Amino acid sequence: MKKPPITCRCGCRIVSRDIVHRSSFMRTRGDAYVYLRYRCHHCRKLGERYIPIEEWNPRSLNWTEPEMTAEEEQRFAGLGPITEAEIRSMRKALSTLRRIPHNDDSP
Repeated sequence: MKKPPITCRCGCRIVSRDIVHRSSFMRTRGDAYVYLRYRCHHCRKLGERYIPIEEWNPRSLNWTEPEMTAEEEQRFAGLGPITEAEIRSMRKALSTLRRIPHNDDSP
C-alpha cells in the first residue's frame, strides 16, 4: 500500500529541501516516531509532522514533478534552438508594447 505524500496545510508537497529539522524519538510506551520540521517552499509557513517509524520512508522526500507533459516535450523538441533573429524580433515587439494583452481564458 502506497503512503500519501507529506503535504503542507496549503496542499503543497513537502520535499527534502523544505526540511529544517529531522529527528527520531521513542515514547515511554514504546512508540517510535520521526519528527519533521519544515518550511513550505510555496507558502513559506513553518510546519511539523510526527510520522510513525514504521511508515517513514526518506525516499518520499525526493519526489520531483515533471515540468512538461509528453506532448509539450515533443512539440518543443521539434522547434529547435532559439535563433538570434527570433530574439531580435521579440525584443523589438516588447519595446513597442504599450500594454500587456489580456487573456480571457485565465482564471
